[in-house]
Amino acid sequence: MLKDYNIEIAKLKTGHNEANFIVDHNFFNLKANSLISEGNINVHLDIIKKEGLLTFAFLFDGTISTQCDVCLDTFEMQINGKETIFFKIVDTPKESDDELVYIDENVLEINVYDYIYDIICTSLPIAKSCEKNSSTPKQCNPQMLKYIANSDDENEEIKITTKTIKDNFNNLKN
Repeated sequence: MLKDYNIEIAKLKTGHNEANFIVDHNFFNLKANSLISEGNINVHLDIIKKEGLLTFAFLFDGTISTQCDVCLDTFEMQINGKETIFFKIVDTPKESDDELVYIDENVLEINVYDYIYDIICTSLPIAKSCEKNSSTPKQCNPQMLKYIANSDDENEEIKITTKTIKDNFNNLKN
């Protein structure tokens, strides 16, 4: 299945090339402990091949199934974005940096699976909620919100009880 994400650079013509991928649950299941388990994302890859340089421009658009950080309900979230990666073909590869990935001139193919996975995961917002990120209008689960509100009251009672115990302890010391 990972071989489905191989780009045979030896067979690319100089100039513009393209590849398309459909990212779904099969894609995410290839990664152990994936941050995402369900999705339907179209990934379009524009490849420009020049002498000694490859430019991979990833464009993606679709939805993923994720969990709300507020109410813990599962919802569909729209994601899209683009990312460009430059591959420098060299006779002696060195460590890649933020701008270039160095590859050996004898490499015949590049597997883009990890690049696609990382680009999708880094496009996710830090905080995800039904109300702000759902691809269709959705409210947070009212029962869970009520439960959370009640648990805050319980935590307040614990704080008050802890403060009372500390005060009593300090009074004993004096």
